[in-house]
Amino acid sequence: MWEYNAHHTHSQTCRQKQLYSLQLQDIRQKKRRRRRATQNRKTSKKYSITQQFRQACVLHQFHQGFGEINILNIIREPVERIISSFFYRRMVARQNKTKVKPSAYWLNKKFEHCVLTPDPECTFLEGHNYSVLQLPYFCGQEPECQQLNDPGAIQKAKQNIERYYSVVGTLEEMNITLQVLEAALPHFFRGAYHVYHTLGVHRNQNLHKEQVKEEVKDVLRANLSAEYELYYFVQQRLYQQYQTLVESKKKEGQISVYNVR
Repeated sequence: MWEYNAHHTHSQTCRQKQLYSLQLQDIRQKKRRRRRATQNRKTSKKYSITQQFRQACVLHQFHQGFGEINILNIIREPVERIISSFFYRRMVARQNKTKVKPSAYWLNKKFEHCVLTPDPECTFLEGHNYSVLQLPYFCGQEPECQQLNDPGAIQKAKQNIERYYSVVGTLEEMNITLQVLEAALPHFFRGAYHVYHTLGVHRNQNLHKEQVKEEVKDVLRANLSAEYELYYFVQQRLYQQYQTLVESKKKEGQISVYNVR
């Protein structure tokens, strides 16, 4: 004869619940372990790709079998470059025809207020990475090259310029830059000085850039010592190249060196 045992049924139900709880906990732990493993693989892959990219840039630019090549560049006074970049980004954003645009606060931000606040967009701190700076381009892809005012970065940038660059001119001395380019690479730049001064074509010119006070510029310059050391190095090197050009033309009896101002 069948007899219903309530106590036995209750105990069995409790054991089933405990077993289910343990199984559920085990499943959750396995999921967490899988997520961590996936995240670790992604991090490892990302690090590996980053390292490979840096290595590829160095190999491609400096060590592949291209033979002797002429690399050239033109840089700008560091603070003037930062100011120009600040207003240029906003000019492009205003001209953008897409519906997605930056906030009105960002578009209407005043440069002087940005520097003096200080706003992170206009603040330059040692050891940090800033895409608007010029020194990292000449230094390379190593981590120290990306850090503001790193002592090793400036030395490596100078070495790369001396070793790989035929000419590095400056925007502030465009007349001298063009004449040195004409002399160094006549096949590409013959007549460049004349073209620059006769065509009068200046694309991407921002006519609405506000004037910035010198004291505000000085605030920026105080934290950009390595950028200025590189700029003055390039400037001195350019002057030396130009002086060599002038002396060479004098010896050849030529007087076709243009007014540099």
